[in-house]
Amino acid sequence: MLIFTHIPRTGGTTLRSIISGHIKNFRFIDSFSEFSFINDEELNSYNFIATHCGYGIFNRISRSHKKVIILRDPIERVISHYFYLRNLEDNVSYSSYYAKKLSIQEFIEENNPAVQISLNNTQTWHLVEDKNIFFRKNYQNKTTSEILDIAIDHLKTYDFIGITNDLSSVLLELNQAYGWDEVIQELPHMRESHKPDINEIDEKTINSISKKVDLDVYVYNKTKEILKARRIINSPESMKRKDEKW
Repeated sequence: MLIFTHIPRTGGTTLRSIISGHIKNFRFIDSFSEFSFINDEELNSYNFIATHCGYGIFNRISRSHKKVIILRDPIERVISHYFYLRNLEDNVSYSSYYAKKLSIQEFIEENNPAVQISLNNTQTWHLVEDKNIFFRKNYQNKTTSEILDIAIDHLKTYDFIGITNDLSSVLLELNQAYGWDEVIQELPHMRESHKPDINEIDEKTINSISKKVDLDVYVYNKTKEILKARRIINSPESMKRKDEKW
């Protein structure tokens, strides 16, 4: 069983599409409200689950499983999120209305909870339990340091970790682990946001986003450290040294 924690605007739709082409008996679950209509027996019957829900899903998983997650530069993710919602004809979330109505600066400053859960340290809260306000309130007595420790501890339990600008690396790891033997070519960009380059966003807006994603920045930097350490450990040179030792 493979479970994909799909944080929106990280390239997850592309990865999800590729994985679901290899692993049958697949279910995408959008929210915890949808989970409430699925009993544990059904939930554990799937071979591949992708979900926009956070780490809390694993409380209901009893089957042996592996986990995969993709993280993205937090500022880029927020910009992509805004322009994705703004450019869509349909409203795909409660925050879509605000993205279409407001400038990016106004959108970031909008206090509506639906907007804030979609950009305020969203990646960190996915790793802690879930991004929704209900789940965040469970940790209101925790310090920032304690919340970050929980997020990083949970991150380290993932078998496959990737970052958006190097999506092919995590796909290669999945190919090798599952024996898919898929030729990795240029990956398709699905659900593009058609956003401007980050250098085209004014400094005031970048600063405003930075204040909303301070925990995500820490987690993202730690993610890159974890990836670097794992790749050193699993490099051909390292494996050769292990063989020679034994």
